[in-house]
Amino acid sequence: MGERKVFSMQIVNFSDKYWDEFHHLISDHWKKDHPILNKALFTWQYTGFGGDRGQWATKLLFVDGKLVGFRGIIPGVYQVPSGSGMKYRDGAGLAMWLVHPLYRGKRLGYRLFQEVEQQYSVLLTLGSNKKTAQPFYLRNRFSHLHALHRYVVPLEAEGYV
Repeated sequence: MGERKVFSMQIVNFSDKYWDEFHHLISDHWKKDHPILNKALFTWQYTGFGGDRGQWATKLLFVDGKLVGFRGIIPGVYQVPSGSGMKYRDGAGLAMWLVHPLYRGKRLGYRLFQEVEQQYSVLLTLGSNKKTAQPFYLRNRFSHLHALHRYVVPLEAEGYV
């Protein structure tokens, strides 16, 4: 029988103190000039809106004290059917995620997903890769819309373009 390495895993919310480590993870294992490495863009996208506005919901995965993964989370407010009417619920848009190549296949990406699933009752994702992310979401009870028509009404009109 082969030996199994046991490691210490920790999932935490992003904070500014992790920016340099995060930058290295994306630069080294995704793309050196990825747009999300622009800190102003990253902050704008991932601090979202709704009840958690201005707070970091994005998850970071540490193994033995080293940052090896992240799950981009965009907090928001969503209107969902409830009984005979509609109700507003805090939820999250699932955005990018990455696990260091040396740690793939160990279900760590799934652990990041579970952490988010426990925190939010409404989850959605858009623009998923049909060969990688989409099968994952379908296995985890997400519905797939074959066509998407977006109509936007800003909750706060000021500053909306």
